[in-house]
Amino acid sequence: MNHGIDQVGETTPQGDKGNMQVNEFIDAYSDDLLYLREGRQALLTHPLRREIKELCDSSYCRMLAIVMIGSIETMLLEWKRQDKIGVLKTWFANTDSTGKKITNGERVGVLYDAFRQAGIAVDKEVFDDFLAIKYLRNTIVHGKWKRHEKGWLEKRDFPTDTRSLSERHWNRMQAVNDNMMFYIALTSIAKPSRMQQSPTTIRLPETASAETAGIGRYPRAEPVALIPKHKLA
Repeated sequence: MNHGIDQVGETTPQGDKGNMQVNEFIDAYSDDLLYLREGRQALLTHPLRREIKELCDSSYCRMLAIVMIGSIETMLLEWKRQDKIGVLKTWFANTDSTGKKITNGERVGVLYDAFRQAGIAVDKEVFDDFLAIKYLRNTIVHGKWKRHEKGWLEKRDFPTDTRSLSERHWNRMQAVNDNMMFYIALTSIAKPSRMQQSPTTIRLPETASAETAGIGRYPRAEPVALIPKHKLA
């Protein structure tokens, strides 16, 4: 009997040889991210439509914040099962060593430290922006600001009025999304015995946006194949 992947790290019988399926929600989020990018581009370049670009950009930024945070958190859960260096499990701790509930800021900080301690030189700027976008997502979903979240957004040079999100923030959010997914995927191919702190911070170049537009869509045959080989050199 042939098997395919139903969820990352799990197998389930399949009728077709070599047919492998990814988790439902990872697949759905991947579609959402792709259609957000393509939909915005189609609206802004359509020859028969006239868009108010500022309104279009802010609207798509708000949608992107919601979708990308859901996508990254789902990826953290699914890829935890094949994490070879024990990094991703730190995201799911609910309390610290004293029993105190962990805040979102502390959770992101613990995850960053875990990557660094494992020898993966992730970029602190990416994680700081990830926290800002998570706060932005919370604000949009719940329809209200929290003082500390608003303060962090301001510190990270994000607007404190969700209507003021722009193309600059759109591009920045996409870069954070691509880098966070790249970091998570690295945990499945890293070798604990060979991990040494890289002298160079790992970050995808800004020009990689188009190249990595489909990074969240995992190939049916081999999930790790989503990482361009030249990025691992």
